[in-house]
Amino acid sequence: MKNSDEKVIYEFGREWTKFDYSELDKVQLKKNFDQYFHIFPWHLLSTDAVGFDMGCGTGRWAQFVAPKVKSLNCIEPSDAIEVAKNNLSGLENVKFYKQTTQTCSLNECSQDFGYSLGVLHHIPDTQAAIKDCTRLLKSGAPLLLYLYYDFENKPFWYKVIWRISDILRRGISRAPLASVKHGCGWVRYGLWD
Repeated sequence: MKNSDEKVIYEFGREWTKFDYSELDKVQLKKNFDQYFHIFPWHLLSTDAVGFDMGCGTGRWAQFVAPKVKSLNCIEPSDAIEVAKNNLSGLENVKFYKQTTQTCSLNECSQDFGYSLGVLHHIPDTQAAIKDCTRLLKSGAPLLLYLYYDFENKPFWYKVIWRISDILRRGISRAPLASVKHGCGWVRYGLWD
């Protein structure tokens, strides 16, 4: 079964080719990057690290990650991949793939890290998309995910339960990382703010 939404891919491609982030204040963008990545375990990566940006869009986060690693694979199913190529043209260690999580041609268990910010919740089967990402990772490799959720169609009691669970999540996120076995070995997961 195909796990992508062609309409969403088209619309994001159209949006990111129109608003390509090339004019955005780099200082502010770096602050945003630091907010997202402050929890990322950079210390676990060697200087030879190879990783992926799943759903790279215009490459706005890749421009800050690529200088820290040996190689970065930018994966994007929409036409925004062309914008990313242009925005990241000065970085020789970046490779581009116009693919989905499901069709990604990177070898299983080949990546030292990965991240996907605000992307996977747009895929029809988000859990399958997360599995597609984890199959690419080496044993113990970190994966940074940000998934968004819309509460507009939920009743008040649902929002209250979510708020309570969020308080618990924030406490749990300070706990040590756990390891989970998957096809390539063990993957470290954390619940992060």
